[in-house]
Amino acid sequence: MSKSTIFTLCLILNSFCAVLSTNYHFTFHVKLRCRTSNRKFGFKAQFFDKDVMWWNGDDPITEEYIDISPPGDITFKSEGILTGDEWMSEYFAVKMVLYHNCNSMRKEVRVDMDIFPLAFISYNLEDNKYYDYKFTANITELSGDTWQHASLLQN
Repeated sequence: MSKSTIFTLCLILNSFCAVLSTNYHFTFHVKLRCRTSNRKFGFKAQFFDKDVMWWNGDDPITEEYIDISPPGDITFKSEGILTGDEWMSEYFAVKMVLYHNCNSMRKEVRVDMDIFPLAFISYNLEDNKYYDYKFTANITELSGDTWQHASLLQN
């Protein structure tokens, strides 16, 4: 098989997959708990699908959610869509990147929070897929890399 034939077949396969791509809808119901005393805290949260290929960056699932809240619990909902993942991937590895100042120094810190369970990818191209995550996280003095268990409904 010549190189041009292989290239043409790859181009056709790529076009076929692009036309029949499934939409993967994500909804995140999040409760952040901040136990600082008597002052507001700010935060910025965004959800991503972590990519394992080194040449590929993480794929944003949602837009940034930004808010300022009194101490205690803040609840928010964030939604987004992906149209696929890396070739041969079996699941979406969801993470939340969170910037907040819920700490004694009132200094903004970054948290990379891996969300479990992983979201299984169905390759039935005829239907849209829906993933609904719900979790509560105590972010008081939290920084760095961490993980969070969530409830996940998917269909």
